[in-house]
Amino acid sequence: MEKKKAWVQAAIDVDDMDLAVAIGKMALDCGAEWLEVGTPLIYRYGHDAIGMLRRALGPTATLVADYKFFVPMACLHQAEEQGADYAVFEAGYQEELIKITMQMCRDLRVKPIFCFNVHPADYTYYADLYSDMGVEYFFSHHYYTVRDKVTREMTTYDNCASFNACKNPIKYCITNDVFDTVPASVKAGADWITFGTAIHTPDYEACKKWVDMIHNAR
Repeated sequence: MEKKKAWVQAAIDVDDMDLAVAIGKMALDCGAEWLEVGTPLIYRYGHDAIGMLRRALGPTATLVADYKFFVPMACLHQAEEQGADYAVFEAGYQEELIKITMQMCRDLRVKPIFCFNVHPADYTYYADLYSDMGVEYFFSHHYYTVRDKVTREMTTYDNCASFNACKNPIKYCITNDVFDTVPASVKAGADWITFGTAIHTPDYEACKKWVDMIHNAR
Protein backbone atom coordinates (compact mmCIF):
# COMPACT_ATOMS: atom_id res chain seq x y z
CA MET A 1 0.00 0.00 0.00
CA GLU A 2 1.45 3.36 -1.03
CA LYS A 3 2.27 5.75 1.77
CA LYS A 4 0.08 8.86 1.89
CA LYS A 5 1.91 12.02 0.97
CA ALA A 6 3.38 14.12 3.73
CA TRP A 7 1.92 17.54 4.30
CA VAL A 8 3.83 20.80 4.49
CA GLN A 9 4.23 23.24 7.35
CA ALA A 10 5.80 26.42 6.00
CA ALA A 11 7.56 28.26 8.83
CA ILE A 12 7.17 32.04 8.79
CA ASP A 13 10.33 32.73 10.77
CA VAL A 14 10.66 36.48 10.30
CA ASP A 15 9.91 39.31 12.72
CA ASP A 16 8.13 41.74 10.39
CA MET A 17 4.37 41.33 10.00
CA ASP A 18 4.06 42.74 6.49
CA LEU A 19 6.76 40.35 5.32
CA ALA A 20 5.13 37.51 7.25
CA VAL A 21 1.79 38.07 5.53
CA ALA A 22 3.45 38.08 2.11
CA ILE A 23 5.28 34.83 2.90
CA GLY A 24 2.11 33.24 4.26
CA LYS A 25 0.06 34.09 1.18
CA MET A 26 2.85 32.79 -1.06
CA ALA A 27 3.14 29.51 0.88
CA LEU A 28 -0.60 28.89 0.67
CA ASP A 29 -0.55 29.63 -3.05
CA CYS A 30 2.29 27.11 -3.44
CA GLY A 31 0.21 24.40 -1.74
CA ALA A 32 1.44 24.39 1.87
CA GLU A 33 -1.23 22.92 4.14
CA TRP A 34 -0.08 24.50 7.42
CA LEU A 35 1.54 27.86 8.22
CA GLU A 36 3.79 28.25 11.23
CA VAL A 37 3.50 31.49 13.16
CA GLY A 38 7.23 31.51 13.88
CA THR A 39 8.87 32.21 17.21
CA PRO A 40 10.37 35.53 15.95
CA LEU A 41 6.84 36.82 15.27
CA ILE A 42 5.58 35.70 18.66
CA TYR A 43 8.57 37.29 20.42
CA ARG A 44 7.92 40.60 18.69
CA TYR A 45 4.13 40.78 18.66
CA GLY A 46 3.16 38.35 21.39
CA HIS A 47 -0.03 36.34 20.98
CA ASP A 48 -1.32 39.09 18.68
CA ALA A 49 0.94 37.71 15.94
CA ILE A 50 -1.47 34.82 15.54
CA GLY A 51 -4.52 37.06 15.24
CA MET A 52 -2.78 39.41 12.81
CA LEU A 53 -1.98 36.52 10.48
CA ARG A 54 -5.44 35.03 10.93
CA ARG A 55 -7.10 38.26 9.83
CA ALA A 56 -4.70 38.69 6.92
CA LEU A 57 -4.85 35.11 5.65
CA GLY A 58 -8.49 34.29 6.30
CA PRO A 59 -10.44 31.67 8.23
CA THR A 60 -9.38 28.64 6.21
CA ALA A 61 -5.61 28.90 6.74
CA THR A 62 -4.28 26.39 9.26
CA LEU A 63 -2.05 28.24 11.73
CA VAL A 64 0.52 26.63 14.01
CA ALA A 65 1.82 28.88 16.80
CA ASP A 66 5.45 27.97 17.44
CA TYR A 67 5.79 28.81 21.14
CA LYS A 68 8.18 26.02 22.19
CA PHE A 69 7.55 26.98 25.82
CA PHE A 70 7.62 24.41 28.63
CA VAL A 71 4.42 25.64 30.30
CA PRO A 72 1.60 25.47 27.74
CA MET A 73 -1.20 26.44 30.12
CA ALA A 74 -0.19 30.10 30.01
CA CYS A 75 -0.61 30.22 26.23
CA LEU A 76 -3.36 27.84 25.17
CA HIS A 77 -6.33 30.12 25.79
CA GLN A 78 -4.62 33.06 24.09
CA ALA A 79 -3.63 30.89 21.13
CA GLU A 80 -7.24 29.79 20.69
CA GLU A 81 -8.63 33.30 21.10
CA GLN A 82 -6.25 34.59 18.44
CA GLY A 83 -7.20 31.86 15.98
CA ALA A 84 -4.47 29.22 16.18
CA ASP A 85 -5.34 25.69 15.15
CA TYR A 86 -2.23 24.10 16.69
CA ALA A 87 0.52 25.23 19.05
CA VAL A 88 4.02 23.84 19.52
CA PHE A 89 5.38 23.39 23.06
CA GLU A 90 8.34 21.57 24.57
CA ALA A 91 7.82 18.33 26.47
CA GLY A 92 10.34 17.05 28.95
CA TYR A 93 10.12 14.46 31.70
CA GLN A 94 7.32 16.31 33.53
CA GLU A 95 4.52 13.79 33.13
CA GLU A 96 2.08 15.65 35.37
CA LEU A 97 2.50 18.82 33.32
CA ILE A 98 1.52 17.02 30.12
CA LYS A 99 -1.45 15.39 31.85
CA ILE A 100 -2.73 18.77 33.06
CA THR A 101 -2.18 20.28 29.62
CA MET A 102 -4.16 17.57 27.88
CA GLN A 103 -7.00 17.83 30.39
CA MET A 104 -7.13 21.54 29.61
CA CYS A 105 -7.04 20.92 25.86
CA ARG A 106 -10.20 18.83 25.97
CA ASP A 107 -12.14 22.07 26.42
CA LEU A 108 -10.23 23.96 23.72
CA ARG A 109 -10.19 23.90 19.94
CA VAL A 110 -6.44 24.43 19.62
CA LYS A 111 -4.38 21.21 19.59
CA PRO A 112 -0.86 20.91 21.03
CA ILE A 113 2.19 19.61 19.21
CA PHE A 114 5.04 18.58 21.49
CA CYS A 115 8.73 18.98 20.71
CA PHE A 116 10.70 16.62 22.93
CA ASN A 117 13.36 17.87 25.30
CA VAL A 118 14.30 14.42 26.52
CA HIS A 119 17.18 12.13 25.63
CA PRO A 120 16.57 10.59 22.17
CA ALA A 121 16.85 7.12 23.69
CA ASP A 122 13.65 7.92 25.59
CA TYR A 123 11.56 9.08 22.61
CA THR A 124 9.53 5.90 22.12
CA TYR A 125 8.71 5.50 25.81
CA TYR A 126 7.57 9.08 26.29
CA ALA A 127 5.73 9.31 22.99
CA ASP A 128 3.68 6.29 24.05
CA LEU A 129 3.22 7.64 27.58
CA TYR A 130 2.07 11.05 26.38
CA SER A 131 -0.11 9.65 23.64
CA ASP A 132 -1.89 7.65 26.35
CA MET A 133 -2.72 11.07 27.82
CA GLY A 134 -4.17 12.25 24.52
CA VAL A 135 -1.20 13.74 22.67
CA GLU A 136 -1.49 13.11 18.94
CA TYR A 137 1.30 15.20 17.42
CA PHE A 138 5.06 15.29 17.97
CA PHE A 139 7.86 17.36 16.45
CA SER A 140 11.60 16.73 16.09
CA HIS A 141 14.65 16.61 13.84
CA HIS A 142 15.34 13.32 12.06
CA TYR A 143 18.67 12.71 13.79
CA TYR A 144 20.24 13.85 17.06
CA THR A 145 23.86 13.16 17.99
CA VAL A 146 24.27 13.14 21.78
CA ARG A 147 26.06 11.08 24.42
CA ASP A 148 24.73 7.61 25.09
CA LYS A 149 23.14 7.51 28.53
CA VAL A 150 25.21 4.47 29.57
CA THR A 151 28.49 4.48 27.60
CA ARG A 152 28.72 8.30 27.37
CA GLU A 153 29.97 7.87 23.81
CA MET A 154 28.64 10.26 21.16
CA THR A 155 25.82 8.39 19.41
CA THR A 156 23.50 9.32 16.54
CA TYR A 157 19.85 8.52 17.20
CA ASP A 158 17.26 8.06 14.45
CA ASN A 159 14.18 9.85 15.81
CA CYS A 160 11.96 8.65 12.98
CA ALA A 161 12.73 5.06 13.94
CA SER A 162 11.92 5.88 17.56
CA PHE A 163 8.54 7.36 16.65
CA ASN A 164 7.82 4.47 14.30
CA ALA A 165 8.38 2.05 17.19
CA CYS A 166 5.52 3.51 19.22
CA LYS A 167 2.71 1.12 20.09
CA ASN A 168 0.16 3.94 19.86
CA PRO A 169 -0.85 5.67 16.62
CA ILE A 170 0.83 9.07 16.54
CA LYS A 171 1.72 11.67 13.94
CA TYR A 172 5.10 13.32 13.87
CA CYS A 173 6.81 16.18 12.09
CA ILE A 174 10.43 16.41 11.04
CA THR A 175 11.86 19.91 10.79
CA ASN A 176 14.60 20.23 8.19
CA ASP A 177 16.00 23.06 6.09
CA VAL A 178 18.42 20.89 4.09
CA PHE A 179 16.63 20.23 0.81
CA ASP A 180 18.37 17.00 -0.22
CA THR A 181 17.79 15.19 3.08
CA VAL A 182 14.05 15.83 3.43
CA PRO A 183 12.84 12.93 1.22
CA ALA A 184 14.59 10.47 3.54
CA SER A 185 12.51 11.76 6.45
CA VAL A 186 9.28 11.35 4.48
CA LYS A 187 10.26 7.87 3.36
CA ALA A 188 11.15 7.01 6.96
CA GLY A 189 7.60 7.78 8.02
CA ALA A 190 7.29 11.48 8.84
CA ASP A 191 3.69 12.65 8.52
CA TRP A 192 4.67 16.21 7.78
CA ILE A 193 7.73 18.39 7.21
CA THR A 194 8.53 21.90 8.41
CA PHE A 195 10.90 24.17 6.51
CA GLY A 196 11.51 27.90 6.66
CA THR A 197 14.97 29.14 5.72
CA ALA A 198 14.21 29.06 1.99
CA ILE A 199 11.27 31.45 2.43
CA HIS A 200 12.66 34.20 4.63
CA THR A 201 11.81 36.34 1.61
CA PRO A 202 8.75 35.82 -0.64
CA ASP A 203 10.57 33.58 -3.14
CA TYR A 204 7.76 31.79 -4.95
CA GLU A 205 10.03 29.56 -7.00
CA ALA A 206 11.95 28.35 -3.94
CA CYS A 207 8.77 27.80 -1.93
CA LYS A 208 7.08 25.85 -4.71
CA LYS A 209 10.18 23.71 -5.14
CA TRP A 210 10.10 22.74 -1.46
CA VAL A 211 6.37 22.09 -1.33
CA ASP A 212 6.43 19.92 -4.44
CA MET A 213 9.44 17.98 -3.22
CA ILE A 214 7.78 17.15 0.10
CA HIS A 215 4.47 16.22 -1.51
CA ASN A 216 6.15 13.97 -4.08
CA ALA A 217 8.46 12.12 -1.67
CA ARG A 218 7.30 8.60 -0.86
